[in-house]
Amino acid sequence: MIERKPGDGAAATTDVNKRPVVREEVNIRKQEHEDMKQVSENVGREELDIDTSGDAHVEDLRDNDRNKRDRS
Repeated sequence: MIERKPGDGAAATTDVNKRPVVREEVNIRKQEHEDMKQVSENVGREELDIDTSGDAHVEDLRDNDRNKRDRS
């Protein structure tokens, strides 16, 4: 059974909008940590393999810079 009662004329409203609500807070911080370790290991080595056959023109840019300074 539904019973209706006369009101004061003001309409009842309901807010259906969503809004953020803080439920709990979390603190995050970064702690610095430093480790020092002594290691010993053989280090790899790279070797340059130059093919000297053929007719290649090689220009040393360091020589050009020196020549420009000498001319000034």
